[in-house]
Formats: sequence, C-alpha cells, structure tokens
Amino acid sequence: MNNFLARISHQLSTTTTYLTESPGVLGFCTLNVLSSTLRVLKPVVAWIFSKLRGLVTNSGEKCGLKLFLSLTFLFHSYVFADVTLCAASSLKDVLTELTQKHSQEQIHLNFGASNSLARQIASGAPCDLFFSASLDSLKNLKPILQKNLLSNHLVLIVPFQSSFKVSEPTNFLTNEKVQKIAIAQESAPAGHYAKVYLTKLGLFPKIVSKLVSLPNVRATLAMVERGNVDAGFVYMTDAHQSNKVHVIFTVKDPGEPIVYPLVLLKDKGTDLFHYLASQKALEVYQKAGFLMFKQNV
Repeated sequence: MNNFLARISHQLSTTTTYLTESPGVLGFCTLNVLSSTLRVLKPVVAWIFSKLRGLVTNSGEKCGLKLFLSLTFLFHSYVFADVTLCAASSLKDVLTELTQKHSQEQIHLNFGASNSLARQIASGAPCDLFFSASLDSLKNLKPILQKNLLSNHLVLIVPFQSSFKVSEPTNFLTNEKVQKIAIAQESAPAGHYAKVYLTKLGLFPKIVSKLVSLPNVRATLAMVERGNVDAGFVYMTDAHQSNKVHVIFTVKDPGEPIVYPLVLLKDKGTDLFHYLASQKALEVYQKAGFLMFKQNV
C-alpha cells in the first residue's frame, strides 16, 4: 500500500511540474482540461482527502502526508486558480511586478506575440483577461470590458559596443555596412508597427533582404543584445530594460498609433481588470517607461 501511494505521489508531482512549465496553448489547454475534470471530481477528491488523513499513521505517515500535499497543491493551483492573464511580451516585466502585488487572487500569466495569443484564445485557450499591444488583435474576440490604457515608442537599437550614430534612419538602414536588422514577425505588433513605418518611408522593399524575423519583441531585443545583428526595432520600454543595447533613433510617427488595450473576457477577471486599470497600476506603467494612451476609453 505504501509503495502504491508513493508511486501516485511521484506521478502527481511530475505532472504538476510538467503542467506548470508547459508554455503556450498546449500547456494552457491541458490545464483547462485538468481543471474541468477536477471540478467534476471535487467530491471524490474530498473523500480521498478524508481517507488520506487516516493514512497518517506510524506505518504510512510520510507517504500519506506526501500524497496529501501533492493533491492539495494540484487542487489549489488549478481548481481554485482565480485568473489567467494573457499579455504581450513587452508587458512581461511590468505585469509580473503588478500581479505579485495583487495577492487577492492567484494569477496564471501567459506572454507572447499579441496576435498569436489572440488566435490561441479564439481557439479556446483559457484566458480571462487579455492585455494586448494591438487593437487589431481583438477583432475575433468578444470583450466584456475594454480600456485602451497604454502606448509606447518604437525605437531603433544597436548593440552597446556599436559605434553607429544616426540623425535619421534612411541612410543608416540602407548602408551596406548594416547587413542584418532584427524585427519581430508581423503577428507581433512591434513587427507590424515597424513594417508600417518602414513602408511609410519607402524603405521596406529596399531593406527586406536584410530583415531577420523573430517571434516577438523580446526575441528581437535578445538578438541585438548578443550582437547577432547590426540593429533592430523594439519598443522603448524593452530597450530601457537592457544594458546591452542603446537607442540610436526614436520613431515619433510610426504611421499608426501604438495602443495597448486591456480587455476583460470573463467575469471572474473583473477585480484584476480594475486593478490593472487603476491609478496605482498606471504609476507603475509610467515608471517602466510606458506612455498613457491619450484617447483612453
């Protein structure tokens, strides 16, 4: 009996670790299925808990306690987890800080390219709130509430050791010495805004062969930090997080407004929605370098 319980306990611990570390839609869909299943089995698990207490005897104390704690962790983390928040990669640092301060709820965070996250959500991935870096990513979603909270600057960066200096980007980007330019893929808003800007200047077809496409803005930043490219387009807030790059040009007019909408998708995320839109949270965003979107609704 003790060996049987030990094997179950080990399996639960392994499953918990796997599910916690699984990224993207597969991991979150798996959590959703597990959560739904455990809700149905809640009375059964409650009965198991009552029996497990009886196992805490001299002969089975360690094994029974280990299994009890494993099941308790599973139930607390996934059945009673309050909110899943999906958000743009550029918001990772500031939202991690804010959600750690919001102790009233247990919050699962999922970061990625906004349009990719939106497709996952539309396909059924669990998400109660979505903090995107693009209004366009919301077109197939049905928000209960929406606030266009933040904005950002698109900037051109180079590795810290680079000696490049520019007053305007055209000559720099077309310079034969600049061979590789990192840019987020178009499904990531930073990549979309960069392409709109380059197209507006008439530069995109001239430098398209130099562009290195990355999954999101954080991957773009990392590529420039490592010196694997000569330059890259990221948000100002991302550039400020790194001491391995420096900004050589700030885009004042990217061609369309950069907007970060926060949307509520399910009622259980209402408290977190209002917290992330509060004056207290806005001060944290500003400290991180984000701009307040002037046409906030």
